[in-house]
Amino acid sequence: MTIGQRMAPSAVVTCAHCGRTQGTARRFCEMCSNPLGAAGDPEAPASSQSASSLMGGAPIPPPPVAAPSHGIADYRIAREERDGKEFQRGLNFLALGVPLAFVFGLTPLLQFIGWFLEALFHEIGHSAVAIFSGRPALPKISLGGHAMTAYAHPVWIMQVAVFVGSLGLIRSFLEPRGRIIAVAALVVVYPLMVWTGFGEFMILSGGHLGELAIGAVFLWRCLDGEECHHDAERAAYGMVGWFLCGQNILLSFGLAFSSDARAEYAGSGSFGLTNDYIRIADNVLGTSLETVGFTMGVLGLMVPAAVIAKFVLGRGGR
Repeated sequence: MTIGQRMAPSAVVTCAHCGRTQGTARRFCEMCSNPLGAAGDPEAPASSQSASSLMGGAPIPPPPVAAPSHGIADYRIAREERDGKEFQRGLNFLALGVPLAFVFGLTPLLQFIGWFLEALFHEIGHSAVAIFSGRPALPKISLGGHAMTAYAHPVWIMQVAVFVGSLGLIRSFLEPRGRIIAVAALVVVYPLMVWTGFGEFMILSGGHLGELAIGAVFLWRCLDGEECHHDAERAAYGMVGWFLCGQNILLSFGLAFSSDARAEYAGSGSFGLTNDYIRIADNVLGTSLETVGFTMGVLGLMVPAAVIAKFVLGRGGR
């Protein structure tokens, strides 16, 4: 190897965005990924580096190289077009779910499947809230068209276990700021669940709230599409999500405005039991069934509206 070969340094270039010096063989900055211009153009950096080395001084940093803005602009345009298309696809699938939900609810065989899903999420909602309040609970669904959840009186050791377990989940899955908020909410809400009539109210409401919660999750998956591997899956999420929310909205406003709907509801309790909204109105709140129905109907309308608003606002933040 000759002296000249030993003295020749490798060509370098400085990122115009973050100032990091690196070889010109790279097309993008290894620190910030900013475009570095054409790779393999060592003349100017190499001459500067060689001159400084031959003079025995410290290496002279090469002059900043302006990154071509058109690459970034093209990338942003492509990303915006992609996001816009995906946003429109989400709305299209959500709109498609509306007529599919009507078909799902009116076709005899599919109607039975819809009832089973509705009953499943309903009774899971009851059971989950009852167990959270420290009461042993067990759902029961009959293919004859009946469903119920049996729950016992509170058990103190179960309440302690649920409270401690909730603290553990909060610590494991939330950031420090979120932990403070979640622990404060738990400390306020849990005693109400355990020692006041609020627990009974939430257990009775938990069935329909469970349906609305699952409906919201399904509508979100239909809109977002990230958890879906096929378009048919996305359409199915929209169909079932609208079905669950729609059934609750129709039931609630029917109870609020139709005496026939209230009479039918009063006589349709599973296994001869009294239906949830009647028990809430008579035994917990001491109000009319119409008031309970109207309130739950408004809540049912808010669920899909909140899902759509989150999707739209989330796109605006990208």
